[in-house]
Amino acid sequence: MGLFSQETIEGFIKQTKEVIANLERVLALNPNIENADDVRSMLEYQKKLLAEYQERLDAMNEVGRPAIGVTKKVSLTLPESYWDWLDEKADGNRSKFLREVIENAIGNESEWSNNTEDTRD
Repeated sequence: MGLFSQETIEGFIKQTKEVIANLERVLALNPNIENADDVRSMLEYQKKLLAEYQERLDAMNEVGRPAIGVTKKVSLTLPESYWDWLDEKADGNRSKFLREVIENAIGNESEWSNNTEDTRD
């Protein structure tokens, strides 16, 4: 199954859900059907198959960089010259650059407040 694309697995999931719904419908409409045990067995198999497909899809979606925090959208107004400077420093990744600036500012603030001596009279 490792050879299937995400799109293919999503298709398998959709089809399997349809099969499950149909089997459940058959049992609901005909609870005393002659081969009810076979239908229930097939239903259980399809549910296990669905869980397996979903696990594989979830694993595919976990690929990539790990989450580093909460995303919040902001709108920032700056003079054009600041944007030019930012774009030059950011080297194509504004988010990463601004994150580093904030991390450095927080680090410096922490160092400053921890190393400050009270020089008041």
